[in-house]
Amino acid sequence: MDRSEPEDRGAGALDGHRALPFGKRLPVRAPVNGRRRHFDAGMVIYSQGEDGDAWLLLEAGVVMTCRYGIDGHRHVTRFAVAGDVVGIDVGMRAETASALTPVMLSPLVCDSGGGGEGAADFMQMVLQKTLAELQDSQALLARRTAVERVAAFLLLFGARTGHISHVELPMSRADLADHLGLGMHTISRAFSQLLRSRFIALADPHHVRLLQRGQLANLAGVDDDFRGDGGLRSPLVA
Repeated sequence: MDRSEPEDRGAGALDGHRALPFGKRLPVRAPVNGRRRHFDAGMVIYSQGEDGDAWLLLEAGVVMTCRYGIDGHRHVTRFAVAGDVVGIDVGMRAETASALTPVMLSPLVCDSGGGGEGAADFMQMVLQKTLAELQDSQALLARRTAVERVAAFLLLFGARTGHISHVELPMSRADLADHLGLGMHTISRAFSQLLRSRFIALADPHHVRLLQRGQLANLAGVDDDFRGDGGLRSPLVA
């Protein structure tokens, strides 16, 4: 359930999806304005069409955002991780956001009058970072084959969550398919191909070991030494 608290309860209940060092990603102090909000996994944080009243700093957990067409078709636009900001909408929410894991969010001051020069600097950094992430996402979808898309996603999501040798995937295969523009069966075949090639190993559907990171990088068309802070956008451009 949604819980608002004046103090941080700590990340012990957040299943490993803990806040990464915030200053490493956005080296401007976050102008937090209000109490932290806690959501359990599976809960909707806000819905498409609602009025947006604040940007939300994701301090811990993983949030999925998606957009629904008039025909009901869903496109998963983003998997936000600790240190990201969600709800960057002007007026009406353009997307629905839901918690894939237990999450902790803090509302932010979104105008320089309320937060001073620091808030304006922070907003600029957030927009720059979000644009870089969108460029990465567009480049990922430009990969020609399903296997290339899955390989690139595993490397990118692992880098963004601070993991090198393994990746924790809180999303379902259906969520991943709707994000990569692929069908469920195509996603399954792509994972099977990576398994047969011994590029990855699965402890279970949500925990992937990257056995041959260099081969995955070659397959995805990225450098093996990239970081998850926007460094993918140049190597991924087709």
